Amino acid sequence: MAGVISNGDCTVDYSPFGPRAIRELSNNPPAAVVIDLSRLPSQGRDAAANLLQYKSLANVPFIFVDGDSEKLTKIKRLFPDLVYTERVGLVTALRESIANPPARKPRSISAFEAYKNVPLAKKLGIAKGKSTCPVGAPDDFERTLGRIPAGANGYAGKSSPLRLVDLVLEESGRTRTELPR
Repeated sequence: MAGVISNGDCTVDYSPFGPRAIRELSNNPPAAVVIDLSRLPSQGRDAAANLLQYKSLANVPFIFVDGDSEKLTKIKRLFPDLVYTERVGLVTALRESIANPPARKPRSISAFEAYKNVPLAKKLGIAKGKSTCPVGAPDDFERTLGRIPAGANGYAGKSSPLRLVDLVLEESGRTRTELPR
């Protein structure tokens, strides 16, 4: 994507996202922030949620590029005022967004907002073709969990091969005794 932007007469500063990048962006706001949603959309969503909290970035255009339509729909619900485009339209979106920067206030969006109304089983990673073994779960865990997705193998015994272990511990010392090998 950096090649697409560079060919559009823009300077690209591609840095790994983390605390240092957040500090740098908030101290020296860029002309725009471009987030590629085609690889890890949840990380892009969380990066935007984190950056939009800063007053210094309130007038910086945020442009989301590409991404799965189902995941884009969810992200658009969280950020309806941001710019969305496909890679082929990125340079145009950048030019227009930089020429007409947004006027918005900093806002705080919880990273957990994206999981609102998502069934607990899905939040825990219980899915079709996976066996799960709740270890140390409270007595009402099955009721709290609700309906297990179709095709999930339900609860496996401690001797079954597992792809997912939901470990609920009240104290860290129980890890060695409760976790199946």
